[in-house]
Amino acid sequence: MNTFAKGFFTALGLGIACYYLSIWWIVVVAAGVAGFLFPNEGLKSFFTGFLAISLLWLVQSWWISSSNEGLLIDKIAQVLKMGAGTIYFITFFVGGLLGGMGFLTGSYLKLATLGDATGRGKSKYRNKYR
Repeated sequence: MNTFAKGFFTALGLGIACYYLSIWWIVVVAAGVAGFLFPNEGLKSFFTGFLAISLLWLVQSWWISSSNEGLLIDKIAQVLKMGAGTIYFITFFVGGLLGGMGFLTGSYLKLATLGDATGRGKSKYRNKYR
């Protein structure tokens, strides 16, 4: 399994596990941990976290909406004068941005502390300011 798939499923699994903590921003930490464990390079790293967390938030918002027969999302859509699909898209996009930035931060943290993305090389920042 390549690092994209490992990172995707790790971020998704940690995000699902963090759902029970009832803190919305904990998925950023979960994506960061997944990014540290399975780092990728640049945009690939961002899109790994983006896809994992955005899909998680989309399914979670649909699950919550279906449990109350869509009453809450309909009322939010009326207040904001948008359609329910637009609210789902905004949820998908914001969750994706948070997950992508978290995963990218975890990847860059590993790069800065341990070296290249695999952890085998030397860090270009280590001993630079000593």
